[in-house]
Amino acid sequence: MDADIPHPRLDWALHCMNLTNPRSRAMGRVAKTPTRQQFDTHFRSLHRITHKLRTGFKMYSYKGYAGPWLENYWINEFKTKPEDFYPLVPLFVRWTDYMYHRGECKAFRAFGELLQKVIKPSWVYITLVTHAHGLAHLSPQYPNIIVLAAGGYGHVPLPLLKEPLPKVPLPSESPPDSFSTQTCKE
Repeated sequence: MDADIPHPRLDWALHCMNLTNPRSRAMGRVAKTPTRQQFDTHFRSLHRITHKLRTGFKMYSYKGYAGPWLENYWINEFKTKPEDFYPLVPLFVRWTDYMYHRGECKAFRAFGELLQKVIKPSWVYITLVTHAHGLAHLSPQYPNIIVLAAGGYGHVPLPLLKEPLPKVPLPSESPPDSFSTQTCKE
């Protein structure tokens, strides 16, 4: 795909960013759709550089539950499928676990230093954060990161679950008529 051709997922991301952050409006004029090769190369590099933000520390624990949390599920499910997000570049970082491990101030400083080295201003990124503050301290500097927020501050709200919910079987009888696709006759 040519880098100057618009992409529907990129259009969605730019619209989402424009609704939530006035500084993002400028992104629509500079955002680029990377070629697949550019995307793959950048993702591999980014994934290698952020490795230390995914490994070597425990999942945080809250009220008797020690994970995995939605961030962890997201990383485990999609880290080998970055192309599912193309042209948005996924940032697979255990943001919340790292904040609890290092302390919030040190973690945000480390995130800022890392992002400054790897984020391309004309590309759009996507990540999932379960921390209540999301990436609030970094969002003004990086308006090109879409935050799926399972804990608070971000672009797309997600439910924050303390633990996996049990699967509930569907009822065996058919649903009531109010759920059918038939129209009412007068």
